[in-house]
Amino acid sequence: MKYLVTGASGFIGSHLVDLLIKRGHKVCALSREFKLEYLRNDNLNLIKSSILEPDELDKIIIEYEPDIVFHLAAQSSPGSSLASPAYTFRVNTIGTINLLESLKKLDKIPRVIFASSSAVYGPSLSNKAINEEYSIGPSSAYGLSKYNMEQIAEMYIKQNNMDIVIARPFFLIGPRKVDDVCSAFARSIVAIELGHRSYIEVGNLEIVRDFLDVLDGIEALYLIANKGITGESYNICSGVGYSLRSVLDLFKKQSKYILNEKIDASKIRSIDELIRIGDPGKIKMLGWQPRREIKTTLAEVLQFWRGQEF
Repeated sequence: MKYLVTGASGFIGSHLVDLLIKRGHKVCALSREFKLEYLRNDNLNLIKSSILEPDELDKIIIEYEPDIVFHLAAQSSPGSSLASPAYTFRVNTIGTINLLESLKKLDKIPRVIFASSSAVYGPSLSNKAINEEYSIGPSSAYGLSKYNMEQIAEMYIKQNNMDIVIARPFFLIGPRKVDDVCSAFARSIVAIELGHRSYIEVGNLEIVRDFLDVLDGIEALYLIANKGITGESYNICSGVGYSLRSVLDLFKKQSKYILNEKIDASKIRSIDELIRIGDPGKIKMLGWQPRREIKTTLAEVLQFWRGQEF
């Protein structure tokens, strides 16, 4: 099977490429830049390109002729979308249209898996887990751009009979992620261990999030590619809520150092909800189950940052 992965050098994309290669598939990994060292493999083709360059995208796709496409390329930071909403929409919507227009030119149009986000859902008003029927109501430019991607998918399904399935990841965590609360905690702990600082900057530790190991997440994406129904959306989540306090406490158990905390007002954002937990019931019906424990994932995140230069 021939796979095309956009955003292949990103956190989720890089892990997904690893999985596909290990399972013997051919992979065209597309990204604006490659910061990671991929294992040399005859089935792996790394191509530097942007989904904002339609002519170049046409050439790559027509030459490669993928069977399945994972569309992960995006401006994926909710915080950055507040500062740069126009760029966020350009990448996430125009880039998506460019990709689908290129795929339309193939004799056999491949199945496409869109990586959307739990950010498309409206605010969580209770402890009840969010399923795929929950009301749409994004609170950031990032979330709105992801929902626009889903609407674009619906249009291409109706007008061009394309085979597109939507994945809505919640909060995937693991080594290689650099811009979330878990990586921020881990980096601070390593900085304290190295003597570079004396405390961990924290925001509201009462916030509860549905964290899931990225390796479980990419297994879910792979399953959706093989068993997902065209036009359907699937949450990728654990169904379990973890407070940031409990996450930080688990991190602290991995270090022998005294780890003091200090409130940083800049880390307390108006768009942050107190509780956000997903319902994975729909994807479990396809045969998926999360397998990795959060304490193991957090230990791996901390070990990853211990291996980085500071």
